[in-house]
Amino acid sequence: MTTHQISSDQTEIRRQEVDGPPAEVWAAVRRAADAWGAEWQPGSLHRAGIGRLRLPVTAGIRFGVLDGELRVAPDPGASSESSEDLCSEVTYRPESSLYFVNTKILVILVIAALGGLLVVIWPFFPQHRALAQVAPLGAVLALVGWFLVISRLENRGPREFLELVALETESAAASGSAEEGEPGQLG
Repeated sequence: MTTHQISSDQTEIRRQEVDGPPAEVWAAVRRAADAWGAEWQPGSLHRAGIGRLRLPVTAGIRFGVLDGELRVAPDPGASSESSEDLCSEVTYRPESSLYFVNTKILVILVIAALGGLLVVIWPFFPQHRALAQVAPLGAVLALVGWFLVISRLENRGPREFLELVALETESAAASGSAEEGEPGQLG
């Protein structure tokens, strides 16, 4: 299982090699999209191994949606004689993205930065005793910003989604309950 990132024309393409034939990978894509909360549409080209994926993502204090093409094809580099050992290559190419900044988190970070700034500058102004008296409050504000926001930041994007697809394929293969059916078929 390897992940590749290819940048071309400001489009970030993600590729993931997944152990399993395309039919099992399509079933894993559907399960992973359901678990992720993504919108999966096999489209009219699903027989060719192409579908559309609208993927909710988070990137630090930003959140949004990536919309793009998902393609599943037998891995051309894998030379396997049995279909059970077949590898597939899953490629996600985002075509559009929409990001927003979480303003509540941004406000908390600005307040924490002001508190941290207060802690740093008060020793340079010893004549202002009021700064020395509120410096502990600045330290508390900075620590609150750390514990409420910075320690909980996460990134969830195409790479993590493709890793989830690989895990879904592996768990289905391990349990022996991989769904059979036409690639990209819902339900």
